[in-house]
Amino acid sequence: MSLSRVATALLFGMVIVLGLFLLGAYAAEVTLYRWQWFALAGVVLSSVIPFCALGLAIGAWVRAQSAVAIVNLVYLPMAFLSGLWIPISMLPSFVQDAAVVFPAYHQSQLALKVVALDEGGSTGVHVLMIGIFTVMFPGCRGRRVPPRRLAMRGVRMTGAGSTAARSVTYLAVMLAVFAGVLMALPEPVPPPGAADAALPEVSFEEEEAPAASPAPDTTLIADFEEGVGAAFGAGWQATSDRMQGGASTASLAARQGALRVAGEVVASGSGFPWSGAIYFPGEQPMQSVDFSDREVLRFRTRGDGRTYTVMLFVADSAAAIPAAVPFTATPAWTEVEIPLARFPSATLGIVGGLAFVALAPPAGAYAFEIDDLEIR
Repeated sequence: MSLSRVATALLFGMVIVLGLFLLGAYAAEVTLYRWQWFALAGVVLSSVIPFCALGLAIGAWVRAQSAVAIVNLVYLPMAFLSGLWIPISMLPSFVQDAAVVFPAYHQSQLALKVVALDEGGSTGVHVLMIGIFTVMFPGCRGRRVPPRRLAMRGVRMTGAGSTAARSVTYLAVMLAVFAGVLMALPEPVPPPGAADAALPEVSFEEEEAPAASPAPDTTLIADFEEGVGAAFGAGWQATSDRMQGGASTASLAARQGALRVAGEVVASGSGFPWSGAIYFPGEQPMQSVDFSDREVLRFRTRGDGRTYTVMLFVADSAAAIPAAVPFTATPAWTEVEIPLARFPSATLGIVGGLAFVALAPPAGAYAFEIDDLEIR
């Protein structure tokens, strides 16, 4: 009976995930690469197993009248404390430390890892914690209701074999439909910085990729005391989704020894709305620089209280979705320190660009400042 319930939950889960994916892709203009659509769907659907185990355990141990209330008391606080409703980075530090005991946290981190927005934890640890949780709460070990009592309650018993066979058949059909729809979902066009990287010419001869330039000895990138400049590299540029047909705007200005980035993010017109500033550490835009011996990105920031994103671009894959880490620009100057290990999908030996951007949602005007930017 438990197997058929899990299969039924998977069926409902596929319908819900499919609906959300279609809504995101065609109503909110979300674009992901095909492997990301499939990977994200797999992570989300796999969450059915541990949470079914908990749900079945609760249902087996409490009466039907109180089961819904107990489930809400367990799931709703766990969802909030795991960072499902707001980013985990915006919660107090003690909540972030405690979140690791919740399976929803590990499941969400696996999903965020697909789009390089996770907190940088190990995939193996997340999978292990989810597996431990699943073993701890198997629904089949709950209180069993005798068939006679089920009959007294009007519950009709059916053969387990026939129920399981029907569930497997429905699952197979739904999986085929699900995969077909995922294949048709839109993929993104190159994100910011990609237009600066020329497409390689087709050649039948093997050519070695140019080696990355070594990073200068100085760790300071810019303090903006002498304007919008940098200690090394091609410097700063405003960047926005206009290169993709979007309508977002951005402007850069040096004010009182800091870089002011201001503009507006317009949600319509682009599948990936963004606006902000991008820094190129190489002599040419998107030319690779080797930062593999550095460990920390550090800068000071202040702004309108909005959450912004630091994106790290790899030179040889400018068309790929960059690794990203959020930060908040509070009204007062705040020092932000981001370990480079939090950019898990980036290769630090071939860094091509570093962007500080506002993303949509939320759309609208924004303004923030950064200063004393360095990579140590």
